[in-house]
Amino acid sequence: MTQSDDSEAQFEEELARLHVRKQYAEPERRMIVLGLVLAAAGIVLLVTSLVGSRQVVTVQQQLDNLALAPLGLGLTAVGATLWLRNSLTRYLRFWLVRLIYEERVNTDRLAAAKAPTKEGE
Repeated sequence: MTQSDDSEAQFEEELARLHVRKQYAEPERRMIVLGLVLAAAGIVLLVTSLVGSRQVVTVQQQLDNLALAPLGLGLTAVGATLWLRNSLTRYLRFWLVRLIYEERVNTDRLAAAKAPTKEGE
């Protein structure tokens, strides 16, 4: 087992030890899915309103169809924002835990190197 494999195994153990309770991770996961669903629904609404406005004859019917386009755009923007925010939160939380772990390992290694040995006393 190499040092990087050993370090990786220790990091995974540390993650398991520091694991956030599932009740906190579940709403975040739901918000990611909600964001994707809202973005998809917004795109579908936008496309159907634009396509529907081209298939009618009168201006009144076109305006009725085009009135839904801003709603589709808004749903897409809100959904994309929800997805991006929650995805970045999960990634940055993992990155921060990894950074803290690596700094702690480096500090322990430096402390061990500075500690006097019994032979040197």
